[in-house]
Amino acid sequence: MSTGQPKIRGGAVMWIAGPIQYLIAQLIAQAAWRTPYRWMVNPLSYLGAVHCQRTGSGYPLPGYVCSPPRGVVNASVIVLGVLLAGGVLLTSSRWGSGAASRGADPADCGGGPSWWARCPRTCA
Repeated sequence: MSTGQPKIRGGAVMWIAGPIQYLIAQLIAQAAWRTPYRWMVNPLSYLGAVHCQRTGSGYPLPGYVCSPPRGVVNASVIVLGVLLAGGVLLTSSRWGSGAASRGADPADCGGGPSWWARCPRTCA
C-alpha cells in the first residue's frame, strides 16, 4: 500500500458521506413539517427557510413556509461543502497532469482568495 492510499480513501469517504448526510438532513426536515412537503412540488430551499412566512403567488404555489429544523438543514449544507472540498484536497494527487486537472487544483494556481481568476492564465 502506498503512503497516499489512506488520503485517497479518506477523500472518497468524504465524497460519499457528504451527500448521504445531506439527504438525511433533508428527510428529517421534511418529516418535521406541519404541512405536507412534496419533493416534486416544493423547492429544497423551503426546508432551510429561516423565517416562517407566506410564499406569495410565486413558485410553485402560494402557501405558508415554516421549517422548524432549519438549523439542521442549513448546517448540513455547510457540512456538505466542507466534505466535498476536503475530498477534492485529499484526492487531487490522483487527478493526473492534464490542463483540466491543474485548473481544478488551487495549489497549482498559487492559492489565495483570487486563485480562480488567475487560474486560467497561469495553469493553461
